[in-house]
Amino acid sequence: MDVSILIVNYNTKQLLKECLISIYQHTKEISFEIILIDNASTDGSQVMIKKYFPQVNFIESKKNLGFGRANNLGINIAKGEYLFFLNPDTCLIMNSIKMFFNFALKYKHKNIGCIGGWLNENNRLIAPILDFPTMKAVVQNIVNYYFKALFKTNLTDLNLKIRNKEDEYFDVDYICGADMFIPSNILQKVGNFDEQFFMYYEETDLQKRMQKQNLRRIVVNQSIILHKSGASWGGKKTKSNKRRIIDTESMFKYFYKHNSYIKVFCFRIIYFLIILPTFLTFKYSLKENILFLHTLIKNYSK
Repeated sequence: MDVSILIVNYNTKQLLKECLISIYQHTKEISFEIILIDNASTDGSQVMIKKYFPQVNFIESKKNLGFGRANNLGINIAKGEYLFFLNPDTCLIMNSIKMFFNFALKYKHKNIGCIGGWLNENNRLIAPILDFPTMKAVVQNIVNYYFKALFKTNLTDLNLKIRNKEDEYFDVDYICGADMFIPSNILQKVGNFDEQFFMYYEETDLQKRMQKQNLRRIVVNQSIILHKSGASWGGKKTKSNKRRIIDTESMFKYFYKHNSYIKVFCFRIIYFLIILPTFLTFKYSLKENILFLHTLIKNYSK
């Protein structure tokens, strides 16, 4: 088996259906399997899969395991020489998996840990990349948010570094979890997803471990994948207090794992002080803000 395609689904029935159709439509000239892990969806996703895609290797979880833990179930049964982690809110518009496969074979000597491509979000091409998160960058982003809200301008330029789209590929810190192409033997070296992360930062942590073993993370310029970003949360602009809590919890777990306790403890105090003014806004209700603050204090007051 050349490639095992792993998809974690939670209540994204229609998006998932479109994603699977696109895989079968565009993936040619390689052998592949699809492993679908459903996190106890309640929207009829399971019935849809069994009816329209009986060939898919389907794992039904009795509860929502989150992203990393669910993917680990798929990793344990995957037969592919390469693993392709794909979000259900994506659609292939070209033979991207074959591109990644060819690239991995061509540059096998370059110590590759993870490969990704460009994402098309709302007709804008976005490289699925970010710099590794730092505590300094978190503070800078929040301060910049306040400055922009007050003065309608940015305090600092937080844009991604300009990269040459004419190159065949370029190296990055990490590739977002929407499309990650990883040689299966790499996970034997660095381990699977850390299951302490329910959602968010799990792909960051995985590729941070790759960096520590000098494994490269590379974006292939030729590949473009359609990404309906945020659609699984009801739309990109939809706010979610639950999402905010999960994201912040995962952020602290990541920093505690990759930094000294004293350094993160000091950052935690600064973080709480600088986010307190957000409770004066009407972005979230008073009840949501209290729940957010209570959750963070309960989990990170030790």
